[in-house]
Amino acid sequence: MKYVYGIDLKEYDRMFDRQGGRCAICWMSGNRRASGRNDRLHLVVDHCHVTKFVRGLLCHPCNHAIGLLDDEPFLMWSASEYLASSRIKSGWKLDENHEP
Repeated sequence: MKYVYGIDLKEYDRMFDRQGGRCAICWMSGNRRASGRNDRLHLVVDHCHVTKFVRGLLCHPCNHAIGLLDDEPFLMWSASEYLASSRIKSGWKLDENHEP
């Protein structure tokens, strides 16, 4: 982790605690860490591939999703607008319980 992201396990644990052990995007927790420690949930280190800046910790699905959209904020916003508008058009109510 230190070589790839420039952070050690202590910094990972600090980030994990700051995020309440949850993904920074969906707020869901991930799988147990591969290290076998049962007191932490495994979240991957998300970083900018250009600047190498560490942004936060994400679950695998959210990390994969933003990667598929090339970490492009406009594409993510556009996808969000598309999904929201299709729900409105179909008369489907937004989930009132899905709050951060």
